Amino acid sequence: GYQCSLASKPDGTVIGWGANPFGEANGAAAGSNVVAIAMAYYHSLALKADGSVVGFGDNGVGQANGAAAGSNVVAIAAGYAYSRSSQKFLSFSARPRYVVVSGKHSFA
Repeated sequence: GYQCSLASKPDGTVIGWGANPFGEANGAAAGSNVVAIAMAYYHSLALKADGSVVGFGDNGVGQANGAAAGSNVVAIAAGYAYSRSSQKFLSFSARPRYVVVSGKHSFA
């Protein structure tokens, strides 16, 4: 993130530190059972073991709306003011190898 960091802990929780003007470093907002985290400029995402996504921080253009990712999510990424998730579908059982997000575009 911008002037802040998140770290996932072995117990499935997240800890954050540094500048936190929009709550993007509030690791406690991720809850428990977190398997992956992604940070952007002023928002963060946490992927939960059940395939749901929790977003926190600035949500000015919906970038931290984790619920919009849907369910069965297997990978997340956060860019400057955008987020991306990849879902597992019945006809597609493999995890994406990479999810890349930049300032205004993303690839999975």
